[in-house]
Amino acid sequence: MKQGQQSWEYNHVDGSWPIVNAFLPLDKELNDTPILKQKLSVLQDVECNNHLRGGIVNVYNQYDATWLTAMNKLGYKYACLWFEGVWPDTMDFNLTLLNEIDRNNKEDPNWIISGQLRTGNDKYPYFERTLLVINIPQWIKHNSISPYWESEHHPECINYDTSLNYEDSDYRLNVHPDWKFTDPRPEHFSNQHNFGSNWMQLSFIQNLTVWGLSDNLMEHVFTPKAHMGTTEFEKGITGQEYNNSVVSNQGNRLISRIHGPTSPIYFVNTEPSSPSISQQALDTNFEQYVGATAGFKLLYYAYKY
Repeated sequence: MKQGQQSWEYNHVDGSWPIVNAFLPLDKELNDTPILKQKLSVLQDVECNNHLRGGIVNVYNQYDATWLTAMNKLGYKYACLWFEGVWPDTMDFNLTLLNEIDRNNKEDPNWIISGQLRTGNDKYPYFERTLLVINIPQWIKHNSISPYWESEHHPECINYDTSLNYEDSDYRLNVHPDWKFTDPRPEHFSNQHNFGSNWMQLSFIQNLTVWGLSDNLMEHVFTPKAHMGTTEFEKGITGQEYNNSVVSNQGNRLISRIHGPTSPIYFVNTEPSSPSISQQALDTNFEQYVGATAGFKLLYYAYKY
């Protein structure tokens, strides 16, 4: 960090809500496709502004977790951390997340981290790059460990009940009762480089539960999986020909929504101006009539969706 550069910044919104939302503006996962990164960032910003409740934290220095301590002092109990290119699809996400947290707490309140859990394929368990839910008081109780803390040990774990697994996540992981201090091979950890991944090992060492994320919750989350077919995804989102077979289903859905509006869109003009065609909208795939609108956001939504 350069001298004088802030590690994080907080924007206060809806202080009565117990969940604060965190973002990683300087995440480097999509740096090789800067146009895709920029477009997904804009979309995430608009969608989150329209669908999320709670305060907003932009975390610039991912190694500095003091923002979690600060959020605890402000009264937040949980943090929802969003990775690049992922956003809530509806307002229903907020109450669905709160209900899921309540359900987990009733079954086992001793947990630090929750996310889309992946196991198998000869890999140590890891989280998908969608969103993480952090239990701030429990994180503080267990020494406020850095999200990039390097554990000396990597405990074996067991799936609490495989019959309860979700479509895209294990239900719940706990430390294996017969685990000894032996470690897997280094090649097992290729998916352990993301923010908060090592809190999984911390949880197992402390005999804490690691919760998955339910299908019910993820139905309210848009996940184009930008790490799949990234180069082709960038071509598609910029209107070029691309190989749609290597892009995720939701990624293809997003490209289609951006470049193929088909249904009429009607505007209510609340400004004293005459309808006209925006020069910027000429020669685009937006074929419907565009009238003057009261704000850029309305026009943006119409053009993009």
